[in-house]
Amino acid sequence: GAGIILGQVYAGCTGPTAGWRHSFYLSGILTMLFAILVMICVREPIRGGKEHVLREMLSRGRKYDKKLTWSQFVSSMTNHSSNFLLMLQGFFCNVPWGVMFVFLNDFLSQEKGLTVPDATFIVAVFGVGCAVGGILGGYLGTLASRADRRYLPLFMSLTTLLGIAPFLALLDDPTYEVASWKPCVYAFAGGCLASMPSVNVRPCIINVNPPE
Repeated sequence: GAGIILGQVYAGCTGPTAGWRHSFYLSGILTMLFAILVMICVREPIRGGKEHVLREMLSRGRKYDKKLTWSQFVSSMTNHSSNFLLMLQGFFCNVPWGVMFVFLNDFLSQEKGLTVPDATFIVAVFGVGCAVGGILGGYLGTLASRADRRYLPLFMSLTTLLGIAPFLALLDDPTYEVASWKPCVYAFAGGCLASMPSVNVRPCIINVNPPE
């Protein structure tokens, strides 16, 4: 998520002077550089290495080599309600995230009448809120899961519900015309709350499925 936000901020700051193609050139170059760094520096993790029930087996030098098959995937989706609900919410959740990452800057500058630098600054504040929400959401989600695994989806539902209010305020509040403290608070709170449930989807999937 950080790369998307930084890309939008960079494009918003350099677009009026350097042209819209400039950010695409830089994006392509950085993508190739980081792809090479990943190939050199990143190693494949041990399958099932984080599973407590498999650590004794792995410590003896054995490998957990089971892989997910298409029939197992179909079975897990059709017979496991938790998987179905997690995938379903992920589908609908990606729609607003996609809209925000692509159109939030344009909406603020074209519909709300903010200048491009002001709109870009608010998007940057939104990105900071997303980063803070990701860290805080992961920490609070871990606490909720340790107390009772059933609390984690309740925590995700609550933060999703609370995150609606600041976004509606950011989109509909007619009292701001520049990047003042008010839209910045809306953007930060919205990004923070909206990121809290998304970082906990993966732990929910891991909790109800085998390592493969």
